[in-house]
Amino acid sequence: MTKVSRNLPPAANAFANGFLQSQGGTFTPGAAGSFTLAKKGADASFYRVNLDNNGDQEWNVWFDDADGFDIADLAVHSGVTIAPRTAHADVQAFTLGAGYDGEQPANFDDLFAFDGQDIDNLLYYLGAWSSESCKAGGICAVQ
Repeated sequence: MTKVSRNLPPAANAFANGFLQSQGGTFTPGAAGSFTLAKKGADASFYRVNLDNNGDQEWNVWFDDADGFDIADLAVHSGVTIAPRTAHADVQAFTLGAGYDGEQPANFDDLFAFDGQDIDNLLYYLGAWSSESCKAGGICAVQ
C-alpha cells in the first residue's frame, strides 16, 4: 500500500483484492510512437498508461479493452508539442473494488461517467492495482 487516507478507519484502507500482476507491453517513444499492452492475468478492470517527459509534463491514457494505441491517433490540442511528453511510459492496471460509501461504479464506463464525483476519488473505488515502468523502445515487463 503506497497511500492510505487518514480520514478513514484502518480497516477501510485495505484493498479488497490486494495487488495485481505487473502488466507487460512494448513502448515506442515519440509523436509517431505507440504502446502495445501484453496483459498479465485476468483480474484487471481497466488500464492507464502514463506518458511523460521524465519530468513534469505528462499525459494519461485510460482504457479497458484495447490492446494498446498509436500516439498519433490521440487527440492533441493545437498548441501542444506531443513528442516531449512521450519520452517515458508507465503502465498500470486497476481492479474495481467495493468502494466505501455511496454509489459504487460497476465497470469502467460507470467510473468515467463525468459527474464530478467518481474520478476525484478514484482510490476509493479500487480493489487492486499494479504499476510497471517501460523502457524506451522496449518492453515494459518481462514477457
